[in-house]
Order: sequence, then structure tokens, then C-alpha cells
Amino acid sequence: MILVVNLNPTLQKTIVLPAFRENEVNRSCGHHLDASGKGVNLVRVVRQLGGDAELLCHSGGRDRGLFLELAAADGVRIHGPDSGTPIRYCYTLINRETGGATEII
Repeated sequence: MILVVNLNPTLQKTIVLPAFRENEVNRSCGHHLDASGKGVNLVRVVRQLGGDAELLCHSGGRDRGLFLELAAADGVRIHGPDSGTPIRYCYTLINRETGGATEII
């Protein structure tokens, strides 16, 4: 079993845009929310490949339950004491027109 330590758990909001136009209103054509962060993503991939991995990370704040629920739905087992520290949000904008992705952290 692999134990992964992650210091930056994240709620990752991915927004898909037909095209991105700076300084204009951009309407999304899709979005989703995932538990994320390098450690979460590593455990997710190890498990998808049939390996056994678990995550140790802090998880606190008002979105703690949501983070743990989203991780569990993806098969990511987390040992996350309630640190009181809020989980950060990150945003990914996918531009279908160019195939580009922009991260906002």
C-alpha cells in the first residue's frame, strides 16, 4: 500500500468554454467539480491502475464534507483530520476553440 501525503488539497472547478474572449461575457457549455491536488490525483491514478493507495492531508473549513464526498466518489481514500484550515479552490478554463487550458489558483 502506498501512503501519499498532500499539503494542498483542492476543490477543482473545471469550466468548459466554446471560446474564451478576454474582456467579454463568456458562457460556459459545461463544468464539473472534483476533489483534486497533486496527492489526490496521484491516489486516483494509482487506484485506477489497480494499485492500493491512500491519502493523508488536512481537510477543514466549510467545504470539508464536500471534498471528502467527491474524493470518495472517485475511490480516493482520505485520512484527513479536521484542521480547521479551509480547502482552497482552483479553476481550470478549457477553451474548445484553441484546445488550451488556463489555471486560476
